[in-house]
Amino acid sequence: MIGYVSEMLGADPKFVDTIGFRALVGGPATLLCFFPLSLLRDMSAFAIGGLASLVALFYTAIVMLIETPFYYS
Repeated sequence: MIGYVSEMLGADPKFVDTIGFRALVGGPATLLCFFPLSLLRDMSAFAIGGLASLVALFYTAIVMLIETPFYYS
């Protein structure tokens, strides 16, 4: 999605597909989002989010299993 937005804002599409762009986006995202979360001592606050993500993954898998045959018929 960041690549798409970057292309819409005028970035070179060839650069957006490179590993350099991924590093340019992934590095700051890791530092700004995941590093502060890793400093927490108590991870119990993430239990509900983890459960919700598992439910969402199973729902997505079920929908994919139901819809897949219609793409090949």
